[in-house]
Amino acid sequence: MMPRFFPVVLVLSLALLQACGPLPKPFQPQIKQEDQALIGPPVSPTIVVRPVANLPPEVAIQTRDVLAAILIDQGLTVDTGAGNIESRIVEGRFRGNAIVWKVSDAQIGPLRAEPQMMDGRGADLIAGDPDVVDSIAQQAAHLLMPIIAPVQTGGGLPGRPGGRLVVAPIARAPGNAGELLPLALTVALQQASLPVASVEDMRPDDLKVVGTVRLGTPSAGLQQVVVTWDVQDPQGRSLGKIEQGDQVRAGSLDGPWTQVAPLIAEAAVAGLVDLLYQIPSGQ
Repeated sequence: MMPRFFPVVLVLSLALLQACGPLPKPFQPQIKQEDQALIGPPVSPTIVVRPVANLPPEVAIQTRDVLAAILIDQGLTVDTGAGNIESRIVEGRFRGNAIVWKVSDAQIGPLRAEPQMMDGRGADLIAGDPDVVDSIAQQAAHLLMPIIAPVQTGGGLPGRPGGRLVVAPIARAPGNAGELLPLALTVALQQASLPVASVEDMRPDDLKVVGTVRLGTPSAGLQQVVVTWDVQDPQGRSLGKIEQGDQVRAGSLDGPWTQVAPLIAEAAVAGLVDLLYQIPSGQ
């Protein structure tokens, strides 16, 4: 059973206003079919993902395809071919203890390079271990998303001109929620025209969004899931929180979050926007 909706409860810190209410849009599951051509919905620019250099050929292609599928699932147009003049090109090079990812613009040239540490998983990656390939691709997508899908910062955040939202990885989350849920929220915020940035690029005017996921004790085949998003200032002080909750089939969120993460993220955006407008300027 997929969750149908996630009500959002806003909790403002420092005795600020509290508010709660249903989301303006139901949290409906969307069943997707695999796209064998690795072409996503029509969103510009096209992202070209190439096989990872210095890996065995079959593993290089496997890693490329998993990364491409994750990016597609987050709403990007992805190509594993030549691309076009508007493409952004993602290339990885395996160097034993890290993959160095390089993002280039087809017209401008190189934009940025980001290292991704293997943390002892290099040998398993070379061997093509599917779980390791999937984990590395998910982490790479989170690392690359602010580069390959940038948004205009416009006037910044409410009460914080020039401010951006930084979505942090989630620690101790079930399944692969720790990687996919922050990635999905980053994409949803971008699609809502909110300025975002990576953890590494955080500035004094930015706000960090820190997520937690709690699963309740299974009962009668069902399990309560609660997702909390804590908006913090750069010093880590909580400015307010929103909570999303629903009942799901027991154990259904212990594995992949590929389908449910975008639904949770899309539902969270409205609550986060409401929260941002309720945080006093200067907080």
